[in-house]
Amino acid sequence: MGLISAAGSGSGLDVDSIIKALVNAERAPVEQRLNRQEAQTTTTLTGIGSLSSILGTLKTALQKLDSASDFKLRTTSLSQSGYVTVTPGETASSTSFSVEVVSLATGSKLESGVIAGGSSATFGDGSLDFSAGGNTFSVAVSATDTLTQIRNKINNATGNFGVTATITTTDAGTKLVFNSKITGTGKDLVVTNTNAALNSISTGMSSTQAAANGQIKINGNVVTGTSNTYSTAVEGITITALKTNTAAETTEVTIAEDKSAVKKAVEEFVKAYNSAFSEISKLTSNVKGAEGPLAADSSARSITQRLRNLLTGSVSSVDSEFGSLAAIGVTTSRTGTLELNSSKLDTALSSGFDKIVSLFSATDGLAQRTISYIDSQTGSNGALQSRTTTLNQDLQRIAGQRDSLSLRLEKIETRLRAQYGALDALVAQFNGTSTFISQNLASMSTGSKK
Repeated sequence: MGLISAAGSGSGLDVDSIIKALVNAERAPVEQRLNRQEAQTTTTLTGIGSLSSILGTLKTALQKLDSASDFKLRTTSLSQSGYVTVTPGETASSTSFSVEVVSLATGSKLESGVIAGGSSATFGDGSLDFSAGGNTFSVAVSATDTLTQIRNKINNATGNFGVTATITTTDAGTKLVFNSKITGTGKDLVVTNTNAALNSISTGMSSTQAAANGQIKINGNVVTGTSNTYSTAVEGITITALKTNTAAETTEVTIAEDKSAVKKAVEEFVKAYNSAFSEISKLTSNVKGAEGPLAADSSARSITQRLRNLLTGSVSSVDSEFGSLAAIGVTTSRTGTLELNSSKLDTALSSGFDKIVSLFSATDGLAQRTISYIDSQTGSNGALQSRTTTLNQDLQRIAGQRDSLSLRLEKIETRLRAQYGALDALVAQFNGTSTFISQNLASMSTGSKK
């Protein structure tokens, strides 16, 4: 017998409601279980994503402390400006000295004679070859190239090591001038050619300035350099000469430890850690009515504890006097956040400036080892990424179970409709027989009375 779409038409029973109730009875417990699993998995997945983001933000803050150069360790003050720039490196000591710029290192200059035809003059095919201090480059010139085009080719040439070509026009006429940036005695610019027609703008040019060394005096002692940058005159400090001083005039230079920058770096670290700690605490909160998405997640709590241990533990490569946050005035409060004793930090900076920097930036320092741990959790092969992958697979599995449930319920409904269709037909048959018997009995009763 075929399926019935209007169940109960033969029997009068509300078969549709009966079938729906039976199907719902099959669906409800499974669907409730899947809903609970899906909600829990989605909540955990969201929490893991938030935790990864928080750890990423903390890592960014720590990356500002994982190298000594991040702290801007030294300040520089000059008694006057315009003569030198002074840049202290990571190894620079606190010191003071005087600098006098005696002479600037110069590059050479070449000037042609007056060129008939001016900037529109042409010369001939060939190559102009430039060399200075071991550097070389060449420019191809065609017979139709004007002086202006030749100038542009030189200035834009690939490999140009610092030669600038300029056209000057005065009452005397038009000339081509070459300026070389290669400084130092014996490093004069030399220009040759492959066609004598180019002599007037190469081998026939006159030298108007020779390349020369520069000289400065450090505390009255002469230092000669082939350039205007002196990186070894004072250890750890780079001095760049800008302009010559008048005789016996000096610039007084003072290099000092930049304690305020280091203090600010420590303050920002404390702020970044407390922010991360607060956000993780919200994620793992099990306070009734304010439960976090990772309230029951033991791994999240483990991460919090591991971070606390890494950041508050000692650093073996630094003297114990400065080898921990507590030693420099940063302690852990009862709530787990960090608290900074500003005066204690100031005292520590006065007596152990470089060691405090090392506390954060050493290979086993607080910043580097914590960054390494965060990477082990949030990296592409990290623990949190693995959990994210597993949770997404769980959601796919739950979706698959929902599809399977739908198929099973369709089969159950099909079976029930077939069964109730047969029952409906049978009841309809019985009803028909009952009606027939009733009618016959009624007829017999009427005949008997007659």
